[in-house]
Amino acid sequence: MAISTVTGQFKQMQIDILADDQRVNSGSVHCRIDTDSVTTGDAYRDQHIKSDALLDVMHHPEIDFVASSFNRLHKDHFTVRGLLTIKESSREIDIPVKYLGWNEINGKERIGFESLFAVDRDSFNLTYHPLLERGGMVIGQHIHIEAYFTFLKDNDELPYGRF
Repeated sequence: MAISTVTGQFKQMQIDILADDQRVNSGSVHCRIDTDSVTTGDAYRDQHIKSDALLDVMHHPEIDFVASSFNRLHKDHFTVRGLLTIKESSREIDIPVKYLGWNEINGKERIGFESLFAVDRDSFNLTYHPLLERGGMVIGQHIHIEAYFTFLKDNDELPYGRF
């Protein structure tokens, strides 16, 4: 309401990563997010986000991201470029990614990443723009995204390793 930040999360998603430990600029990433799994902790607000005014989960059950390139900026920082699709709008975006590290626990390899970035709502047809009586926006123009991921290697027989 022009004075606070609302946080939420998607509870269900699937991310497939095919990676080569030796060449970070090769491999693939495909992320599918279940739009109906969004939650902010407020049922009324969640229903509004899921309605046709914003995500329209009835007609658009997934948000989709498919990476097209990886660029190492320096040691642990990368840019992942890819096609983000929300509703019927698809846009190429660059996502900054920080590599957090690798370890092995109980015979399972794990790698971790984090990413902080923003997308413009209007670029993805999320154009709900009611104004308050004094002219303030009800919803901000940009959606700020924080993503923290730990991936487990699930198949030692693949040529690259799948996390």
